[in-house]
Amino acid sequence: MRKKQVLGLLTVLIMITIVACASLWKEKTTATYESIGNVLASIQQGAKSTCDQGLIKPDDCVKLRDSYNKARQVYIVAGDTLIEAMNIEELYKETSDVIKKKELKEKMEILIKKYQGLILELNNLYKEYIDMATKMGVR
Repeated sequence: MRKKQVLGLLTVLIMITIVACASLWKEKTTATYESIGNVLASIQQGAKSTCDQGLIKPDDCVKLRDSYNKARQVYIVAGDTLIEAMNIEELYKETSDVIKKKELKEKMEILIKKYQGLILELNNLYKEYIDMATKMGVR
């Protein structure tokens, strides 16, 4: 009898830990995503200001704008992917159908991998954009 109580308690603790980790994962991922967007927007504001003041060549301004727009587009797709993965996770939690749970889990895993790939791509674009802006004298 005592063994069943301990196992029951352990099961509850594991479930609480999994839920807590999942919610922390969402919060941390969302905060990181938002931070990336804030930094991109800040750099773009500096680039726009520098361009508006005529401190760098118009051709360089076009390059900066194009680089920013490419990074921004990847950022938007990454955000949409993240939202979709989080929505699927909620559906996964709500369903009791084993087959449906399996399908949702597979879809969520695909979306998370897609999100990770987009973040890596965004990271590369972000580095290129910062390097370009720095070399051009953006403040």
